[in-house]
Amino acid sequence: MVDAEMPAETIHKEYGVLRRILAQAIDDDRLSANPALKVKLPPITPAEMRFLTLDQLRALANAAGTDAAAIRRWASADSAWANWWGCATAT
Repeated sequence: MVDAEMPAETIHKEYGVLRRILAQAIDDDRLSANPALKVKLPPITPAEMRFLTLDQLRALANAAGTDAAAIRRWASADSAWANWWGCATAT
């Protein structure tokens, strides 16, 4: 069931559909057991989270033109970014 080209997340989703179909077949008395329950699925590896650096955020804001204010507003939601933008509020 493991395909080197198919992500584990896709395999889990497709397996879930098949498992539910077979479960319905059991409910309809067409099967006596669900063979999908014995399948070992590949592990899902969490994706590495990546974040913008300050220089990348500056470049994004500069390239955004009229949307730069929205980017600064988003960045100011985090206190570290807010301090950098100079718009931190007193707590």
